[in-house]
Amino acid sequence: LFHQGLYASAGKQLRALLKAHPHSEWRHRARLRLADVDLARPSRIAQGARKLREAIERYPEYPHPAAAQLALGEGELSRGRRRAAATAFADLVRWSPTDPLVAVAQRHLDALAALGVRPKPETPEQTLKRCSSLRRRKAYAAALEGLGRLLTHPEASFGIRRAARYQIGRTLYM
Repeated sequence: LFHQGLYASAGKQLRALLKAHPHSEWRHRARLRLADVDLARPSRIAQGARKLREAIERYPEYPHPAAAQLALGEGELSRGRRRAAATAFADLVRWSPTDPLVAVAQRHLDALAALGVRPKPETPEQTLKRCSSLRRRKAYAAALEGLGRLLTHPEASFGIRRAARYQIGRTLYM
């Protein structure tokens, strides 16, 4: 129904599926598709972006997080919220450096940068969390690059710098 352009009907079917099977292994996919349904309808783009953001946070185990993050950025872009879109694209580039969709997100970031739009910067705490995750997912080069920047970040506290040095040691030990 979605691919036929029958978005209202597709949304109705997906809501019925979620209600009938709240613990299904497909619930995360249904929630993301429900967000896609809203993003496809111009009058419901804001709700679609909100649902997509919630689904990304609720289901970190979702098998295609980069696709969901890209859809969020494109949804924000279609709403005219360029900075939010840039932040979503930057999050994709930062959190999933090895995913093929990074190239698409980077093209969006470059186009937004040409318009003077910059993503919201990461806090040192967010950078530490991201780099720790990258280390666990074996993206060692990206983890070390971010952790190295934390050591000289002007807003990083002593505790953040100490944790960054520890994570660098753990990464190099691998």
